[in-house]
Amino acid sequence: MNEKARNKTALVVLEEVALAARRAAEQAAEQDDAFANGLLSAYVDVLSVIMEQVEVLGLDPAAIGLEGFEPYSLYRPKQVAAHQRRGSAVSFAAY
Repeated sequence: MNEKARNKTALVVLEEVALAARRAAEQAAEQDDAFANGLLSAYVDVLSVIMEQVEVLGLDPAAIGLEGFEPYSLYRPKQVAAHQRRGSAVSFAAY
């Protein structure tokens, strides 16, 4: 497999992982129990890293199906405040 084909394949894999994580995060956000909140935090962290790397690499979020997506928008206001108190490395300013 040549480099261009590998890159295209990697982008397809990343898109599938990102979309699966987004769907799981959205499902967890619909529930209000400790387990679902923990899942949501984990998925938001993963999706935030994906979005940060997309930006760093100059990729279009639409290329992986996340155009206009803001991971922290899945949190309810009380979850945002709790996450900020834990000292997340990701800035909430944009959310």
